[in-house]
Amino acid sequence: MNKVAKRLILFLALIFLRLLLNSQDKGKIQECLSIIAQGNEDTLMVKACNDLATEFLGSDDEKAKMYANKALRLSIKLSNKYLQSWSLNLIGMSYDYLGKPDSALFNYQKAIKIKNVLQDNDGLGSVYMNIGVMYYYQNNTPKAIEYYTKSINYFYKVNNQKRIAGIFNNLGIIYRQEKKYISAIEMFEKAFDIKSKIKDTVGMANAFGNLGVVYQKMGNYRKAEQYHLKSMRLDSLTTNNYNLVSSYISLAELYFYIKKYDAVKNYLNKAIEKGDKINAIHYLDDAYLLYTKNDSVTKNDKMAYLHLKKYIYYNNEVLKTDRLKQMDKLETVFLVKEKENRINLLNATSQINELKIQQQKKQLLVFVIVSALLICLIIVILISYKRTQHQRRELHKKNTKIEEILNEKETLLKEIHHRVKNNLQIISSLLNLQSRYIKDDNALNAINESKERINAISLLHKEIYQNEVLKLIDTKAYFENLFTHLQNAFDPTKKCNLTIYIDELFLDIDSLLPLGLIANELITNAYKYGCANTNPQINFALTKNLKTVTMSVQDNGKGFNENFSFEKLNSLGLKLISLFANKLNAKVITENNSGACIKLIFSLK
Repeated sequence: MNKVAKRLILFLALIFLRLLLNSQDKGKIQECLSIIAQGNEDTLMVKACNDLATEFLGSDDEKAKMYANKALRLSIKLSNKYLQSWSLNLIGMSYDYLGKPDSALFNYQKAIKIKNVLQDNDGLGSVYMNIGVMYYYQNNTPKAIEYYTKSINYFYKVNNQKRIAGIFNNLGIIYRQEKKYISAIEMFEKAFDIKSKIKDTVGMANAFGNLGVVYQKMGNYRKAEQYHLKSMRLDSLTTNNYNLVSSYISLAELYFYIKKYDAVKNYLNKAIEKGDKINAIHYLDDAYLLYTKNDSVTKNDKMAYLHLKKYIYYNNEVLKTDRLKQMDKLETVFLVKEKENRINLLNATSQINELKIQQQKKQLLVFVIVSALLICLIIVILISYKRTQHQRRELHKKNTKIEEILNEKETLLKEIHHRVKNNLQIISSLLNLQSRYIKDDNALNAINESKERINAISLLHKEIYQNEVLKLIDTKAYFENLFTHLQNAFDPTKKCNLTIYIDELFLDIDSLLPLGLIANELITNAYKYGCANTNPQINFALTKNLKTVTMSVQDNGKGFNENFSFEKLNSLGLKLISLFANKLNAKVITENNSGACIKLIFSLK
C-alpha cells in the first residue's frame, strides 16, 4: 500500500471517526431506539432506523445493514419513495464497507432508479460519489473518474460546495497516482479554493498536503516544502492528529531527499510521539523505515538497527490488519438475487391463487376441474423445482468452496511475495550497514553491486504482489521503478540523460527475473563506464516484434575494445549477463554505435 493510499484511507477514517464521535452520543441512539420500541410503523420509525444505520457505518457495518434493511421494508410498506432511496443508499454503503462490491452496486443502482424519478439531484450526486469511491478502492480508476464526473455534475445543480470540493480532491489523488501531475495540481487547487470559501480548515490542510506531495514527486522541493509546512500549521490548529502525523512524515521525507538530516530526525520524532498516542500503525512503519535510512546515511549504525526492528514490528502489524480485511471479501451477491427470485415466485403464486378464487365464484364446476389439474401441475412443478433448487444449492456450495480456496491461495501467495520483498529489503539494509566497516574498495564495490541485484529482485516481487494477475507482470512498471532506483543510486543529480522506451508487454516471473538482472547489470555498467562525455546519454529500449523481444542498452561513451568478448573477461557482472542470457535462450549482440551498445534478442513463450 503506497503512502498516497494510506493518507487517503486514514483521512477518510478520521472523517468517519469524527462523525461517529460527534453523532453517536448515547442520547441520540437512545432516542432512536425509543422510537423503534414504540412500534408505530410510520415515517418517524423509518427515519430512526436510517439514523441508526448512519451512526453504525464504519464501526459496526453488519448492524448498520440490519437497521437500513428494516427501514427499507417499512418504507416500501408506506410507499414512501424518498425514504426507500435513502435506505437503499445506506445498504449499498454497508455492503461496500463489508467488502462486497457486487451487492453494494446492486443496491446503489436501485437507489439511483428511484432518485431519478424523484429528481433528487443532491441524492443522485451522493450515490454516484459512493460508487466512484467503491471503484477507486478496487483500483478501477477509469470507472472511478466516470462516476466522480457524474456525481459532480449533479452537485453543481444544487450548489453543494462541500461535496464538489471533496470530489476535486479525490480526482487529484487519482491523477497524481497516474503521474498526471498538472491535472492533479489543478484539481487540488480547485478543492482548496472551495474549502477556503466555506472555511473548512481540515479540508484546506489536506489540499495543501496533497499539493506538497505532487510537487515533491515533480522534483520541485522548494514548493513542496512550502505546502507541507502550510498543511502542518493548519493541522496543528485542529484536532486532526492523523493528518498531523502524515504532515510530519511528509516533511521528514522531503528533508531526507534534500539531505537535511537533522530536520528529518526532528519531524520523525514528532510523528512517532503523536502516532504512538493514536496507534497510527500505518504511519509508524513508514516513520521507522525512513528513520532507518536516515540513521544509515548519518552513520548511526546502532540506532539504525533499533529503528529497523521497530519498522519490522509495525510492518507485520499492518500486514495482519490488511489480511483480516481481505478475508472478509469472499461472499458474492448471488444469495441476495436468489432470495429476490424466490420472493417473485411466491408473489406470482399468490396472484394465481387469487384468480382461482374469482373463477370459483363464477363457475364452480369448471373451477374444480381446472383446480384439480392445476394442483397436479403445481405438485409436479414443485417437485421438479425443489430437485432443481437442491442441485443448484449443492453446485453453489461447491463453487463457493472452490472460490474460497482459490482466493485464499492467491492471498497467501501475495503475502509470501510481500514478505520476500521485505526480507530482501532487510538484507539490503544489513549489507548497507556492513559496508560501513569495509575498507577494501573491491569488497565495498562487490557489496554495493549485490545490493543493486537484490533490489532488482525485490522490485519484481513487489510488482507481483501488487498485480491483480499473479502470473504475468507489466514490464513497463517494473523497469521504470528499477531505473528510478538506479538513477537515484548512481546519478542523483541526473547529469546523465536516461531515456526509456518500452512496448506494452507482460511476462512471467521466470522470464522477467533474468531479464531484470541483465538490465540491472547493463544500466549499472553504463553509468560507471559510459558517462564520461560532456553530455552523457543512456538509451534503454524493450520492443516486441511478433514472437521475439529485443532489449537494448546504448551509451555515448568510448565503446568496446576491438577484441571485446564476454568469455574473455573475468567480470562477475558480465558472467551473470551471459548466464541469464543462456537461461532465456537469448542471442547477445555487442557493437560500437557512437558508444557501447548491447542487444539481447529472445523468443516469447
